[in-house]
Parts: sequence; structure tokens; C-alpha cells
Amino acid sequence: MFQVYPVELENVPEFGGFQEWLHSFELTKGKRTPWSSTSEKVMAIMKVGCIRIYKTPLPHPVMDPTLPITEGQEGLFGGLPKNKPMKVLIRAYMVKALELKPSDVTNTTDAYIVLVLGKQRLSGKEHYISKQLNPVFGR
Repeated sequence: MFQVYPVELENVPEFGGFQEWLHSFELTKGKRTPWSSTSEKVMAIMKVGCIRIYKTPLPHPVMDPTLPITEGQEGLFGGLPKNKPMKVLIRAYMVKALELKPSDVTNTTDAYIVLVLGKQRLSGKEHYISKQLNPVFGR
């Protein structure tokens, strides 16, 4: 069952703002340097999750004393879950594609989304967007 929310998912109370132990960072495509102004064009920004996998217990030299330590944590490794299988929720937002390569003689393409994780594959081919090189998937 799918539920469509009228606001960003981070603002839906039942999701708690998506506060997790998973670290995230931005990947950008375009020109952005520390000395560039914020008005310069950035073509794309993606939020990417960073998952670290370690075998526990960790050897003592692995602990980095320069890392910030908060109450109840042991540096970088403190908030990690136990070393056992666990369910992970993966959120993928596909809003828009830019400058796709044409795939037919009309110089357009029928765009759709495919997600692959291990042996699992989720295809949105039945919801393709016809004849677009810059399709907007978000509604």
C-alpha cells in the first residue's frame, strides 16, 4: 500500500524527522568550491547515506581518540547496532532526471526508474514518461 503525503516526509510526525544513526552527506554535480558564492549554478545535489560495516569486537588500536565522544558512546563506533542481521529501511527519492541520452530516431526517450539492491529489482517501467529528456518523476 502506498501513502502520498502533501509535505516532505521529514515533516510528517510519524517519521520523527528521519533521525537515524546513518550518516548522510551531499554529492554535487557542477562547480562548487569553498570560495565560490552560493549564487553559482550547481546542477544537482544528492543526499547519500554512508553505512560503515565492522566486525565486532573492534581491536583497541582502531578506536580514534580524536573523534568526538558523546555520553554513552565510544567515538565513531558507539551508536552502531549489534553485530547481527537487521532490517534496514532504504528511502530513495527520484524527482527529476536531467539531460538523458536520446534512445530513438525522434531524439527523445521513454524514461522510467529501476532500483536494484542485491538480487531484488523494482521497476517503474509501467509508469514511464514518454518522449522526455528531462522527465519530472516527482508529483
